[in-house]
Order: sequence, then C-alpha cells, then structure tokens
Amino acid sequence: MKKLVLSQTCQGAILRDLLLSSPELAEAYQCLFVPNYALEADAAKPAAVDTLVAELPNCDVLIYHDIAAFDFPARLAQLPPGALAIKVPYVTSTIYWPSHDYRHPCRLAPRGTTALIPWPCRVLNDLIVRLRDEDAIVRAYLDTDLTAGLDLSRHLADQLDYLHKSQVGTPFALAECVERDFATQRLFHMINHPAMPLMRHMADVILDHLGMAPLVGERFDPFCMHQLPVHPSVAQGYGLAWCDADTRYYMLDRDYSFEEYVTVYVRAYVAQYGYASYPAPPAPPRGRAWRRVLRHAVTAIRHATSVAPQRGPAMSKPGDVS
Repeated sequence: MKKLVLSQTCQGAILRDLLLSSPELAEAYQCLFVPNYALEADAAKPAAVDTLVAELPNCDVLIYHDIAAFDFPARLAQLPPGALAIKVPYVTSTIYWPSHDYRHPCRLAPRGTTALIPWPCRVLNDLIVRLRDEDAIVRAYLDTDLTAGLDLSRHLADQLDYLHKSQVGTPFALAECVERDFATQRLFHMINHPAMPLMRHMADVILDHLGMAPLVGERFDPFCMHQLPVHPSVAQGYGLAWCDADTRYYMLDRDYSFEEYVTVYVRAYVAQYGYASYPAPPAPPRGRAWRRVLRHAVTAIRHATSVAPQRGPAMSKPGDVS
C-alpha cells in the first residue's frame, strides 16, 4: 500500500477523511495527517517539523501547506524519487464577515481549545464600549446596516484577489468556485473553516491528479458544528440565497438565532473586558466609512430608546455564555 501524507492545519484532517471516503484511494493508499500546528496556551504555533520529516523517506504523495517554518524546499528534497507533491492553500476568507477582525482572535466564551465566539466584530465591539447597556447594544447592532460603511463589491473583489493569490502554484480553482457560488451556497462556516463544497473541490482535484474518479454522494461536514453568524444586512446586500435574518446557526452545543448570538457575544465580552475597548484593536479599515456606520447606529438607538419601551434580553439563562 502506498503512503499519502497531509501536512496542514485542521483543514487537513477533513481533507484526509474525504480522500479516504473514495474506495479507490482507500484501497491504494495509507493516509496520514501530520498537523503543521501545535496549541500552546490556547494559541496556535508551528509544530515541530521533525514529525513530518520522519514520514518523508517512504512517502509517495505529499499534500502540504507551504509554511515558512517548515522550509518546504528542503522537505521536498527529502522525498523519494518519483514522489508526488501537491501544494494546497490555507483556505480562509472574511467574505461573509466584512466587519470582523481575523488577525486578532478574541476567544469569547472559551470552550477547551476553541471558543464559542473566536473572532471579534469591530462594529459590535465599538457599540459595547459606547452604549454600555446590553439591550441598547443588541438593538443597535441588529439595526445597523453594515453595508452603509462598506462597498460589498470592493470587499468581494478583495477576497477573491486574496484567494487567487493563495492558490498560485497549486492546481486548485478555489477563487473561481467562490466567485461562482458564494451567494447560492454556504462556502465558509467561519473565517478559517471552509464548507464542504470547497473541501470537496480540493479532494476531487487531488483524486484527479492520482488518476482517480471524483467523489460521489453526500458527505458529512464536520466544520458545520461551529458557525459564525452572518449579519442580516450583509446577507441582504449580497443577496445570499442560503441565509437571511431568520437563519439559525450551530455553535458547538446548540443553534442560535442571530439575535441570540449577539446577546451571547455582548455578555461574554462584558464578562471578559467590561466596557473597555478590545485590547490593542487595529485601526478599522476605511476609517471614515466605518465611523459613519457607527455614528448612524448610535444615533438610531438613542432615538429609539427615547420613544420606545425597553424590552427584556433575548436570552436570560446564566449558562448561555459559559
């Protein structure tokens, strides 16, 4: 039996299982996933390269994400003659979350090695600091039109450009898949978790390189167990067919409406930071546009609270944020 090694993030574990679901590949290959990361104090860092190095002398196919810490030119030289190496991109995108900061994870409501809410929203964080009242914050964020401060067409173009650049030197066409299908299919569950259509594209391209048939039939999507909700104004602005203001999202242990998600976010943020600004926040992109969004949101909520009665929180059980 031949040996196929995958050196990737957690995306590699999903890709390995998809490849092994091909009877043709499972009969011919042993598939080994070697993570290229390690968790230290809840932060991901490059893993020790020695584990991968030990698997290369008898490796027939190497699927790898080209990270600098692993010095892949040197690693590829350690493969036996005739071995096949296929570079894969690290598939990430903020296409559905233009106001989120992917560079500075927030880990709100920690759950073991992850968190209920791993990525912060700049606009929601700012509303928390400005309004300092849970009910007002939730209503302001629900009423905010994020597209008023962002050209979604430009954001989409930026994301497609990023994906195009990430797939250079690989056989994949992820940017083309996203451009074609992002509005009709959920293509990301969260910023760093591509959904099954993109994972299957990668699996099918690899199978094709091995002279094997593409996958047939449905497959379970493990990443669907942790989803980042999409703001209704973004869903409407893009014309997304797969979600709207009533969509429920699964987040580790149960599903949440968008309003429930925002309430959990606010409570978790206040429990962790109080009403202080998020630590070392980066400058918001296109500052004037975002300030305009925030100014409109705050003005709207101040007007609403002067003419409408306060309502109770959307969720009231203390355990909802733990």
